[in-house]
Amino acid sequence: MSIPFRRKAVAAILGATLTVAGCTRDARSTEARSTEMPAKTELQLMVSDAERDFLRKAAQGGLTEVELGRAAEEQGQNSAVKDLGKMLISDHRKNNEELMRLAVIKDVPLPMEPNSEQRGIIDQIWEVKGAAFDKQFLKIAAEDHRKDIEQYSKMAQEAKDRDVKAFAERTLPVLQKHAEHVEKLMATK
Repeated sequence: MSIPFRRKAVAAILGATLTVAGCTRDARSTEARSTEMPAKTELQLMVSDAERDFLRKAAQGGLTEVELGRAAEEQGQNSAVKDLGKMLISDHRKNNEELMRLAVIKDVPLPMEPNSEQRGIIDQIWEVKGAAFDKQFLKIAAEDHRKDIEQYSKMAQEAKDRDVKAFAERTLPVLQKHAEHVEKLMATK
């Protein structure tokens, strides 16, 4: 079943449930109505708190990677660093789009910007100029991807929700590719 079809199906079910509940409100007791949860609430219950937290952190991490990629593309001294920046932008934008679709389906609100620590790192890297930029950028990218790989690996193994698990499993190889690329560039510096 495609994602757009699922969204339409969930919306139709939710709409029908609310319509029926509204039409029969006076005829039912509070106890009878309380057992009929709207579809969104059922979706919320399917995703654990740990999975919700992972999705939120993944969103912030993805947004951070796009920003770091932009900095590398614009300020990198070495063409390989600029190319890495382009790869981060492209791959993380795709990942962010997939994550947003998943979050809509699971009814998990996502942050729309990096957290304050990540924002500080982004602001800091934009201040670095010249050859020092490449070195600092690669150091940040290596650490950031190490943390991301750890989180995604854990979720790929432990997630109970199959969609969250599949998202982590699909994204993990991309993060590993980035980490390997960063390591190669650090070895040549």
